[in-house]
Amino acid sequence: MSMMSSVVRWMRALPHRGSGRLCPVCKAEAKVFLPFGSPRRSEALCWRCHSLERQRFLWHFLETRCKPNYPDNADFLHLAPESCLATGLKRWYPTGYVSADLLRDDVDVKLDVTDSHLPDERFDMICCSHVLEHVDDDRAAIREIYRMLKAGGTALLMVPITEEVTYEDPNVTSPEEREEKFGQSDHVRAYGQDFVDRVMEVAGEHLSVVRPEDILDQESLLRMGINDRAGDIYLMEKPQASGQ
Repeated sequence: MSMMSSVVRWMRALPHRGSGRLCPVCKAEAKVFLPFGSPRRSEALCWRCHSLERQRFLWHFLETRCKPNYPDNADFLHLAPESCLATGLKRWYPTGYVSADLLRDDVDVKLDVTDSHLPDERFDMICCSHVLEHVDDDRAAIREIYRMLKAGGTALLMVPITEEVTYEDPNVTSPEEREEKFGQSDHVRAYGQDFVDRVMEVAGEHLSVVRPEDILDQESLLRMGINDRAGDIYLMEKPQASGQ
């Protein structure tokens, strides 16, 4: 984001300053979260760190459920890193945090998530949020993420679920068609509730789904601006080897 865009967004946020809302990522308070998106949705964007609903839910889960179980020397792979989360994760894991992306230059590692060439069992945690819907072979990506997990490690997967059953068509290649059929010009599928089956092909029974309402009451959901748009977190765990 350019400096001018940041200044404009900051000025637009001024009328919303106050209390009633709290961003769990940057701890900023506000009267309400800012509208964002196309079509526009209310209570979406934090005025300070620009986190969205799913990022606030993911951060809250990481902070309250993951960080206590993984010390500051844990190895953490952050795929397609969101800037609003990266700063805090680097602070938590100063020696083990690795950011990665296929196309971006502002990351630690350029990485194809379907064939990373990184060692087996390299990371304690892997965060992959809203990435797989961009990947042609998402099953290969899920297998690769699982391969890179240490025994006892956890991958946090998030994807937009917009259908009952996943819809994909390799013949749909133009940005215009993809936006029409998959909801975004760079998506290659629209996921359905059967996404869980794709993960279970790799993780088997070592998969759980965490919904916002599972860990937050209604008052906290409202205060943090976490709603149905946040989606669920799919926890893919690699079990410890027998005898450990």
